Amino acid sequence: MIGFLIVTHESVGKELKKALEVIAGKQLLLDYISLRQDDKIDFLRKEISQKIDALDKGEGVIIFTDLLGGSCTNISYEFKEIPEHKVKIVTGVNLNMLLDAIFERTGKSLSKLTNTIYQASKKATVIL
Repeated sequence: MIGFLIVTHESVGKELKKALEVIAGKQLLLDYISLRQDDKIDFLRKEISQKIDALDKGEGVIIFTDLLGGSCTNISYEFKEIPEHKVKIVTGVNLNMLLDAIFERTGKSLSKLTNTIYQASKKATVIL
């Protein structure tokens, strides 16, 4: 099973995980990291590394981040470049995206799942 890591500023990721589990039930291989204003970048780098190691059971990890170009995304991207890690990054995390990911992750490769999440997220953004 592909692992999921939510990396956001402040408690956004924690709250998204709580909301997701209210809707879909307790989830395996799902965790979050909250970057606080006073945290150092080295702290974030170390936390991401430890969480990837814990979440990757051989099929890889998708890191969901809150802001393209933000610290959470930029530091997460470093792990995509490390050959021993199978990591994909999806920015702009929201509850709909996480629900799609949870319901679609069984039996899909890391690349196929990230593409599915991306396509579903585009369809879920509408003006009513």
